[in-house]
Amino acid sequence: MVVASAFYTDSRETFNLYENTDLEYPDSSSLSIRTLHSRAIQQLTGKAQLAHRVAGQASLSALDLRPYDETTLSNYPPLEAQLLRINFWHLLTSSDHTAAALGTRPYLLHEALFDPDLTVNPSPQEPAPVLDYGRFENSPHLEKQVLDGFYMGCRMGHIAAKLMWALRSYSREPRDDRYEDDGSGVASVSDLPDM
Repeated sequence: MVVASAFYTDSRETFNLYENTDLEYPDSSSLSIRTLHSRAIQQLTGKAQLAHRVAGQASLSALDLRPYDETTLSNYPPLEAQLLRINFWHLLTSSDHTAAALGTRPYLLHEALFDPDLTVNPSPQEPAPVLDYGRFENSPHLEKQVLDGFYMGCRMGHIAAKLMWALRSYSREPRDDRYEDDGSGVASVSDLPDM
């Protein structure tokens, strides 16, 4: 914990040197840094409100960058577009929807705020390579597996948030008809809509 705290402190101090410039000219690293800082604050200090504020900065930067719009992403170099897409899906599914569904904080990234609408592909047809294929252990197949796992995790987070919302809504229904069978049954996971 001491080492993690030291690394976080150094990272935060370095980031403070150019934070204002980063807010004016954000990129994918802006989202990554704030997401990692938010997690570090939560894990190292347990200060949920402070962690939420830092994550909120990442969400606001995401709204400025518009990674929810495929047309906007096409204006970035392929690698930057790939990193923006990954950061956006992580912020949207793993952080924002889950916290809102748990009732620990409100939505910061909600589809109603996206102008234009959410048009980003959950995973691109031909993602930009992130790994160095010159290294023996790296390959396009490995990269595809890593990205598939990432997007599967996002999908699971999205499904879990929807389930939590449904449970919260269900618990608020009047008790008299809560246990009546309306014939709708329970949908299987394969019947759930895509992100």
